[in-house]
Amino acid sequence: MAAGSLRVLGVEPESARERVSYVMQATPVPRVTPITVREVVGLGRYAERGMFGRFRASDRQAIDGALARMEISHLARRHMHELSGGQRQRVLIAQGIVQDHELLVLDEPLTGLDINSAATIDTLIHEKLADGCSVILTTHDLDEARAADWVVLVSGRVVASGTPAEVCTRRNLEVAYGLGSMHEWEGFLDDPAHDTHER
Repeated sequence: MAAGSLRVLGVEPESARERVSYVMQATPVPRVTPITVREVVGLGRYAERGMFGRFRASDRQAIDGALARMEISHLARRHMHELSGGQRQRVLIAQGIVQDHELLVLDEPLTGLDINSAATIDTLIHEKLADGCSVILTTHDLDEARAADWVVLVSGRVVASGTPAEVCTRRNLEVAYGLGSMHEWEGFLDDPAHDTHER
């Protein structure tokens, strides 16, 4: 049996809904759906305006800003099915940041992306932190976890939580992933002879 409580931005999750922006890892868009990049990003403003609210100048400015920040302004009139995987991910993150939010939640935002898209998204994450926005992201990449302020290691349950140095130890990674051809924090889990990290 598991039990506990969850608070988001200091309040109950339901009360924080309008202060949180969530970007899924992938959102399939059928080829027959005639929706442009700009329209997809604009969907993020409906949280503020409502489904039938009309966009104001501030909304259009926010959309332009999100497109520019993710370096996809030149794709604004393109349809989603015409884009590469990295471009689509940048569109979805632009949709996320166009919303008013204090917490940005990203589901594996850098997985399988080209270098340019990954760099653009990584820069955005650091900019959001510098702007005072909290960012939570899921990842299977230890290098990404190493750049975080706080890490929660999960394997069906919470294995450990704390700073990267506290969480990403050989012992914790073995519990979460088992032994195999996986790089340790500093060294290699599958090759003790090359592992100089203190155990």
